[in-house]
Amino acid sequence: MKLENNGNKEVIDIMKNIKKKLKKEILKDTSKISGIYKIVNKVNGKYYIGSSEDIERRWIRCHRKCLRGGYHRNIHFQRSWNKCGENNFELIIVEIVNPIREILLNVEQKYLDTASRERNKSYNLTFVAGGGNLGKEVSKKISLSLKGKTVPLERREKIKNSTLGKKNHFYGKHHTEEQKKKWSLIFKKRGLWAGSKNPTHDNTIYNFKNILTKERFSGTQFELRNKYSLGSGLWAVIHKKRPHYKNWCLV
Repeated sequence: MKLENNGNKEVIDIMKNIKKKLKKEILKDTSKISGIYKIVNKVNGKYYIGSSEDIERRWIRCHRKCLRGGYHRNIHFQRSWNKCGENNFELIIVEIVNPIREILLNVEQKYLDTASRERNKSYNLTFVAGGGNLGKEVSKKISLSLKGKTVPLERREKIKNSTLGKKNHFYGKHHTEEQKKKWSLIFKKRGLWAGSKNPTHDNTIYNFKNILTKERFSGTQFELRNKYSLGSGLWAVIHKKRPHYKNWCLV
């Protein structure tokens, strides 16, 4: 991850100098970098611009993850990534900004206004800070382009293998006793409210009939579901959202 120094060509390794360059009044947590970023294609110079309170997290867990998986919502950006390869894209921090959403969006809008005047150089689909409205036509094109697409098996295996063994971020680590006790209490509380113990549990007796086998059943919806391994579709039948579910209807 690089820092663009006021538009100059010189870049600074942000990870080595972050603690020296950032002031406490700008960022409460100096491990996070809040501001405006660009993801630049080093082959043709095209870029995607955005803002975040934690740029590195946005890059790793949002953009890069989706691009690597082949399902980024920006289809033009995705195609360019597939064509040029990951190594030809670089994350650049354009400006460090106070991590308050209103301030971030105001600064981002200035950069988006510039990008809107040179759309042939930008991957952005919308030029309104915060995402804006893509419009029905653009949204429809994105929907159609992604319809029926799945992550290739080879890619899925690669993702799976990248988190196995020592590659897993939690490899060799253990949860503390304090954390285990905390989870134990949470699960116990959930257990107290499970199934018929929940005050919203429906104990009403219904009369059901199978329109195919003519079989009848009298009992709660949960008893019928458990007996015949049915899903939650009975709820829709009871509330008259649908006439029957897996051939079962109300009598």
